[in-house]
Amino acid sequence: MKNWQKINKHRLMYFSDALMAIIMTILVLDIKVPVVEYSGDAALWPQVAKVLPHFFGFAISFAFICALWVSHHNLLEAIQQPNTTLAVLNFFFIGSIAVIPFSTALAAEYTQSPLASAMLAGNLFLMNGFLVSLHIYAGAAKLRDDSYYSAHFLKIKKMLGLTGSVVFLFAIFIAFYSPTTSHIAIAIVPVLHLIPIKGT
Repeated sequence: MKNWQKINKHRLMYFSDALMAIIMTILVLDIKVPVVEYSGDAALWPQVAKVLPHFFGFAISFAFICALWVSHHNLLEAIQQPNTTLAVLNFFFIGSIAVIPFSTALAAEYTQSPLASAMLAGNLFLMNGFLVSLHIYAGAAKLRDDSYYSAHFLKIKKMLGLTGSVVFLFAIFIAFYSPTTSHIAIAIVPVLHLIPIKGT
């Protein structure tokens, strides 16, 4: 590989980690403290309830970014020498994550909006899709050391990636019929990633 095509692996990892950490922090800025003339908790509770969709949106998006970070970390750990094409794909991946605070806030503010729900699902679909493309390219270009992880582990991770893409695609289309169903479908994906992979 020519020198100009080589990318420092650790700089790529640190750059990606830093941006993901910033984006995850920005997510919480959407949760605003209710402004109400305080006359007791009876008046405060209804205002707090209005903020709950934003908490839910934060939790789901935060959890999914955590799952993506783990998968991204696993990938880069197994890569011996990144190249410029992998770095460009990585920038697309990070760019899709950078939009998640907006799409999460939109869906939380307009919980019954088909468009807002579809935009959130579409954003998550892109994030997942770019990560899957990173894995596919790394394998096809033989950048990844496939012996770094067990075949069982790689198979499960592949299944999770493809399952996420299918669920998010379903969530995009179902949003125009039932935004609530779309939100439930979206919430399933981070839960799947929490299941420990045995035999690795």
